[in-house]
Amino acid sequence: MTEPMILMRDEFDAIDREIIKLLERRFELSEKIGVYKHAMKLDVEDVEREQKVLQNIEKYTASRHRDYCVMVYDAIIDESKKVQLKMIDTIK
Repeated sequence: MTEPMILMRDEFDAIDREIIKLLERRFELSEKIGVYKHAMKLDVEDVEREQKVLQNIEKYTASRHRDYCVMVYDAIIDESKKVQLKMIDTIK
């Protein structure tokens, strides 16, 4: 493997470590939100909020990456809801 490829992969690895830390923070917050929603008898799914998050992603993402970022965030939202549901199941 060439030196430039090694350097680019090292950069990928560093970025991935940052993404993982941020995802962990997001999922920890999702757990707290799940507890709150359960206590307030709110639904886990909030379509209006999900649409707002995706609109923000579209707004803040460069156009050439927008579709990819929206797909990734759609998956993150789905997983966040699963985290909330799992947390709610642990409190019941």
